[in-house]
Amino acid sequence: MLAPRIGYAVAQGLPVFGLKVRQGGVLYVAAEDAHGMKDRVAALYDLHGDAPDFGIVEGLGNLLDSNNVKALRRVVKDRGTRLILIDTLAMAFSGLEENDAASMGRVVAAARSLTKWGAAVVLIHHDTKAKDGLPRGHSILNGALDMSLHLTREGEFVQARPTKNRNGTCDLSIAFGIETRVLGHDEDGDEIRAAYADDAAGQPPRERSLPRPAAAALEELKSLGQPVSVQTWREACTSGREVSASENLKSRQQAFLRAVKDLLERKIIVQSGDIYSIRRKHEPICATDFEDDYEY
Repeated sequence: MLAPRIGYAVAQGLPVFGLKVRQGGVLYVAAEDAHGMKDRVAALYDLHGDAPDFGIVEGLGNLLDSNNVKALRRVVKDRGTRLILIDTLAMAFSGLEENDAASMGRVVAAARSLTKWGAAVVLIHHDTKAKDGLPRGHSILNGALDMSLHLTREGEFVQARPTKNRNGTCDLSIAFGIETRVLGHDEDGDEIRAAYADDAAGQPPRERSLPRPAAAALEELKSLGQPVSVQTWREACTSGREVSASENLKSRQQAFLRAVKDLLERKIIVQSGDIYSIRRKHEPICATDFEDDYEY
């Protein structure tokens, strides 16, 4: 849902999710469900108007085959493409041994080869069973990514948060609802509907729009019961990998401190000495000297 909406906005040169875009040609490699994707794009057309620079690629074949990659590269070059969305990695690279470094290296090499003329490449992929925001398969993929967006369903919204951003901040969150649009009727008179990402839907409550580390720390605080000492809260957050996925304890501790500072600045929690609790409505905010260069 998210990928075609972003691609459509780029093709039109129009803002999406309140963010600016740089207009350019878009190729959507629909390796998993080309028919369904055509319907989704038809719904976007009805809602947002025409986007001549948005193209769907189907029937390309396995991108593990270098000849198919070369064919796609020719299209990218000829159309002056600026954004390529590959849906999904598993289907586009059929038969891929995802946990094998050499095999995943071929995916990375193919994707990079498509950027030769200035295009960005988006790979739509599944996360791990641990739901930790990391892409499934060998870590060479995550290492090669400039940016990774992790999508989760939160009530009536889908939330997308960066888990990696090589050249920018991860303190960004976008949300959308999923709606359907009637495209017509079939031979039996039943409605033909297509789903789309409704980026005009209301945003989730503020707590859900928190950066991931702060949101994870807040959930941990709720689970501990409150009020709670900073030591207890810190140990609970740094013993796991929800606040920070780093293998380094010091890095996890610093991530916790930044999360606490963020929650204090947003007035979501209150501090009394070394004791923290979630702020009740109309409860005054206490001043704090909590710094993220705190030494243990």
